[in-house]
Amino acid sequence: MLSYPPAARVIGLLADAKAIDEGGLTKFDIGKHLGFQGEQGFTTISRDFFVKEYILTESAEMRQKMHHNWEGTADKYARMICSWLMKLKYPWARKERREFGKSEDGRFACRLDAFTLTATGFEERKKTTGASSVRRSPKRVPFQMLCTKGASRALLRARRARILDTIRRRPASVEQIKEALAAHHVEASEAAIAGDLRGLENIGLAIEESQGEFRCRDKIIGLTVEQPPTSDEPSDAIQTMKEQCAGAMHVIPDNFMVLIDMGFDKRRSRLFEIKVAELLIEHCGFHGRWLGGQNRPDVIVYDDATGAVIDTKSYRRGFSLSANERDKMLRYLTDAKRQIRSAAWWRSFPPEVTQFIFLFVSGKFTGNFRAQLRALGELAETGGAAITALALLLFAEKIAGGKMSRGEFLRHASRLKEMRLPLPERPQTAPEYRTAIDDAVESGSAPSD
Repeated sequence: MLSYPPAARVIGLLADAKAIDEGGLTKFDIGKHLGFQGEQGFTTISRDFFVKEYILTESAEMRQKMHHNWEGTADKYARMICSWLMKLKYPWARKERREFGKSEDGRFACRLDAFTLTATGFEERKKTTGASSVRRSPKRVPFQMLCTKGASRALLRARRARILDTIRRRPASVEQIKEALAAHHVEASEAAIAGDLRGLENIGLAIEESQGEFRCRDKIIGLTVEQPPTSDEPSDAIQTMKEQCAGAMHVIPDNFMVLIDMGFDKRRSRLFEIKVAELLIEHCGFHGRWLGGQNRPDVIVYDDATGAVIDTKSYRRGFSLSANERDKMLRYLTDAKRQIRSAAWWRSFPPEVTQFIFLFVSGKFTGNFRAQLRALGELAETGGAAITALALLLFAEKIAGGKMSRGEFLRHASRLKEMRLPLPERPQTAPEYRTAIDDAVESGSAPSD
């Protein structure tokens, strides 16, 4: 068990003083610190956001579905690993059902499983740290563990294997790691390397920093180091966009980078809705709700007297804003303005919200969507916009960092245009990936200046 790095990571998180003080960690608390955050193989949902949405949900059936369906892949892995630890002959972990919030009228509460280590678990944990003269357990790291999903997984596996191979031999700075990668024809920005180092720690490896140099204290077994593939496929542009965007992310957590993937993946459409709501409400400070379901928008947010009705769209080739989707948004706006009784979702807006705008969020927009935006604005007699997931992250970073107000964002979202911000300066990349990002900008999947 201890040779499996994610299990060691979970044990370490449960042993933290914070976990002990709080009476245990939920799957959400563990999931946000597990794996390569921001990738589809390690998605997570905020515990606070889950609790807030749960206690605001009137339907008992919907609350039951939330318990079963609201979890990212990292949250699911956390739950599974804790289950393994509890099933050992002498269990290393235990769980207790704890209350994390209660509805305003007190009719129901949000209760979640909280996991803690047993005395045996604390003893076994010493083997992952080498504490008290206990020999540190080696870690088995198969090549596939270094990236589980995505079109660029072969590239990411090769890069991360090379980084791990470098720092397990000797301490190295980010610049030295970059040089070591380049010597093996692997190109990466310093931001990408820093993200990989955080991810290696999050999968359960003992990555330590001292005076700007990193080293892996674990003995690594089972690792193969392969050369990255060469490719000029446009699908690689998504990973390149994420790494460029990561250079601008200083306040927004890494796990939201997955929004760029989700904007093109219809299989993740529900989680896309939830993460967009979480980003705007938990990190940008908007009031609002995730709504989802039929005959209602995916998300609503508001600030002062202005409310935004948001629909998220995940399509591999982009969203074209068809007449049907335009008419659906028009109905939402009409419901909100006229307070149609059969559409009770509008009650999530307080009475002081008197102005409504619309916003479409997707991976990219295609077809004649600009004309459709203008037509919808004229029909609804209101403002609105379209925004890519990548641009939403850039705007969110400005809001969360205090460089843009929520009111300013809503004014941008009222201009019946696609909302754009320039990408950060490009990192040094191999020519094939530079070509891929150029193609993405030209096709509209990334904002340009």
